Amino acid sequence: MPLLRSPMLVTLKKAMIPAMLGLWATACAGMGGPLAERHEPLSAVAPDELADQVAARAGEDCGESLRGQLLSGRAEPGACSAVRSTAARVTILHNGVKFGIVDHRDVELDRVRLRLSEAGLCKGWPLPIDDDAGVVLRGRDADRAGCVVRPYRGSLVLTAIDADGDRHQAAMLDVDKNGEVVFEFSAVDASLRRAVGQGLDAYAWLELGETAWAGTINLERMRGFLADWHFVWVAGGRGSAALFAERHVEHARRADAQAMALQARLERQRRDFDAVSEGKMTASAFLERHVWSPFRQAVEELSVTAE
Repeated sequence: MPLLRSPMLVTLKKAMIPAMLGLWATACAGMGGPLAERHEPLSAVAPDELADQVAARAGEDCGESLRGQLLSGRAEPGACSAVRSTAARVTILHNGVKFGIVDHRDVELDRVRLRLSEAGLCKGWPLPIDDDAGVVLRGRDADRAGCVVRPYRGSLVLTAIDADGDRHQAAMLDVDKNGEVVFEFSAVDASLRRAVGQGLDAYAWLELGETAWAGTINLERMRGFLADWHFVWVAGGRGSAALFAERHVEHARRADAQAMALQARLERQRRDFDAVSEGKMTASAFLERHVWSPFRQAVEELSVTAE
């Protein structure tokens, strides 16, 4: 026989629900509630709120150690390792935390290619073990923490940071269903110029992801690589040596570029002088084109002779 909804039963339910919610809030006191929804996954470094929650759940024995590991993004061996921490696991599940994984990264002079994944339902907090790993997580880090990994689908924000630490959003990219995204530096430069009136040359770093979970790019180093390649092109007879010398004032080969520019300038003047001598160019055209030239006196003499 089905139960009937009586006024007494409805009243009882209304009284019990707030009481149960109150008990739940009390049980979670000191550990924090779920954090606001994030647009992108985390890097190895935890936000302060999550690190505090893990420390509170771990208690006195491992709390401070775990908090230090999560804030530094570095795992420590031993009984308090965050990678195998139950407190970290509960915090991850309670907040629905997901981590960004970089499966492949290819930085070229003109573009960047990334293949990204997302790790969730982790049994511990994934942290790099290698000293030089930084805060970027790899697939092996997710495997050690027992995470479920799948291709990342979503957005990837690029943030430009100048030498003073000022930050400007440079672009918002869509990652495809396979977790792959490609962007060109020229497109990011154009996006910045439209947004803030200055391009990538005004910035020192480019962060990939909200918390740099997909890594960073040292723009000053990239400009150095570009300058080196520019010189190679100029030395091979392509491009303008004078433009190189003007564009890269502090480059170690600037003096060589200036010498090449001067040589090229003299060669153009010699060809024009030959043209004047053969009657293919007027002396006035030469003098107007070349304000300074070692051939200038000879051209003026040819002009007087012609008159």
